[in-house]
Amino acid sequence: AAATLLVAWGIAQSKLGAGLFAALGGHAVVLLDVVTFLVAAGFIAALPRTEPAPARAVRTGRSPLRELGRELSAGFTFVRGHRVLRQITIASAVAMLVIGFGESTGFAIVDDGLHRSPEFVGVMQLSQGVGAILSGLVAAAVVRRIGEVKVAAAGFVLMALGHACMTTATLALVLGGKV
Repeated sequence: AAATLLVAWGIAQSKLGAGLFAALGGHAVVLLDVVTFLVAAGFIAALPRTEPAPARAVRTGRSPLRELGRELSAGFTFVRGHRVLRQITIASAVAMLVIGFGESTGFAIVDDGLHRSPEFVGVMQLSQGVGAILSGLVAAAVVRRIGEVKVAAAGFVLMALGHACMTTATLALVLGGKV
């Protein structure tokens, strides 16, 4: 539920940002970003500092970097020892590697493929947000019904289909692919 609300807020933010960009230009959006980060920093600085001291780590005689390496190694060993977890982790890592490529092509799709103004990226983000909200609302029920592995596989297939739809110059397919 929290992730769904976060995505909904992200949709609202992108629409506000696109509107400000269209009305006032990029400098105004950047200035607003700077101000909001400074205000957030001020709020954090104003928080009371009554938190307890962090617990001391058990001294092993190793350097912190060596201890981090040991913990990472233990994590990789755990994942490697469980076939399903290993397969899902590898598939997710590969998918995450290329998802960024798809995100960076949004402007090219809008400009070269759909022949729209840069502000239309906001419409594409809205479609993506709708898909995120809808999937967030049903994901837990689907996982309970068919299991995590099948949901992960279906998610990868749907992502592949969505990216294929974005290679067309058809508005409905592009927007559907973002969902």
